[in-house]
Amino acid sequence: MTPRWIPMTVLLLTVGVTSATAGGWNSPPSNPLAQSPLPLVPLGTSAEYAVLDVGSSAPDFAYQAIGGGWNRLHDLRQQGPVLLVVAAGEEQLASLQREREELLRMGVVPVAVVDRRASACRRHIARLGLTYPVIPDPTRIIAAQFNALDPSSRAAAPAWFVLDERGRVRDLNRHQWPSREWADIASSALGLPRSSEPRPASTR
Repeated sequence: MTPRWIPMTVLLLTVGVTSATAGGWNSPPSNPLAQSPLPLVPLGTSAEYAVLDVGSSAPDFAYQAIGGGWNRLHDLRQQGPVLLVVAAGEEQLASLQREREELLRMGVVPVAVVDRRASACRRHIARLGLTYPVIPDPTRIIAAQFNALDPSSRAAAPAWFVLDERGRVRDLNRHQWPSREWADIASSALGLPRSSEPRPASTR
């Protein structure tokens, strides 16, 4: 004879498994009172994923170039300060291309990190005619190092960083894309004149 408590136990276990599956075993509890966007957090807790702010040293990540071979952020910084745009969509990719020449005249290297595989990055590059570094980050390792992950979905979230040649973060923003031009952001962060502005005689 089956005890009466077994059906109830099975029901409770079923509900528990269903809830865990729907919310994810490691999902943080939701906060229905939260009115502002959740903070972006690093994936890990080691020094490799230390929280970045203005004045922090940016992680010198390694990446595989679209054309093959491995490079590091350090290699890009040797060409000048870097404007790093994380989780760039087509709109951001296109805007960086429009401002590429002006950024390069200022000595700033535009770089986009895309939450896509290399094959998808190649299609973006071909369709939009991109002529600056586009880095695939399908496993979101770079996004995690720059604290640019949505805490719930773990997807790469909008973020941008201005890095000087020493790798220091001079300006950054997360959660939303800027309303200003990229060249204006880089100019303000690095103290550089826009390419259309006259330079002081001491810097010519």
